[in-house]
Amino acid sequence: MNMRCRSSWLLVGVFVVACGGDSPTAPTSISPFLLTITLPRQVHGAINDDGDYQCNYTVTAAAVGGETGTFAYWNNVTLDWSRSDGAKFTHLLFESDLTDWFGSDRVVSGRTQTANRRSRWSDAYDITFQFRYRVCPPGTTGSSCRGEERTNTLFFSCT
Repeated sequence: MNMRCRSSWLLVGVFVVACGGDSPTAPTSISPFLLTITLPRQVHGAINDDGDYQCNYTVTAAAVGGETGTFAYWNNVTLDWSRSDGAKFTHLLFESDLTDWFGSDRVVSGRTQTANRRSRWSDAYDITFQFRYRVCPPGTTGSSCRGEERTNTLFFSCT
């Protein structure tokens, strides 16, 4: 009698998934704080009742990024005015002036503020704005903030 033997192997795969609270998690990435200030590059003015060349425009400040509660605290803005005839002058506005413009001394991340402005001079003119502000961490007050000072420079033409 001849016996044949057959063997069969059965492979079983076992997958184990473990979840636990003891393992470290990757830190959440926080985007850097950014304050974007915009205004129209050119506005067509009109002669007002006083005979001055007048332009109306809107300045917008929008803050994004940083930790929740990070804000830009206004320092000042320099306005360098010039005309095609070579006339020039510089005007400095302080934090209190910018607070009047925007209704607040700060722009908090996630918020946008606008200022409706009117400027005038005896003829068509250009203005270079240099907005200066500090980036302040959450929990600080504007006056106690010693954060990084930044400058945004913009150009405006009233034609």
